[in-house]
Amino acid sequence: MLKQEFISVAGINLNITPGDNFFMLWNGTWYDVQKLQTIQAGVGSLFIFELFLKKKLLENILEEVSYSVHPKGSNRGKK
Repeated sequence: MLKQEFISVAGINLNITPGDNFFMLWNGTWYDVQKLQTIQAGVGSLFIFELFLKKKLLENILEEVSYSVHPKGSNRGKK
């Protein structure tokens, strides 16, 4: 069984010393590659959590509509 690393160091930019720019040392590779959507002001844990909540809400709505029975001819019963 392989030992799993607790922290991934694959994205560290070894060309930067910690005393010069600690943020870019650890986040520089990710920062240079990521693209924000035009409606997005930034990326963070709250943004990721919000995407998760929107996905769950949509799943719940679709499940409710899929499994419920509505009278024929009603607005909810139209397909």
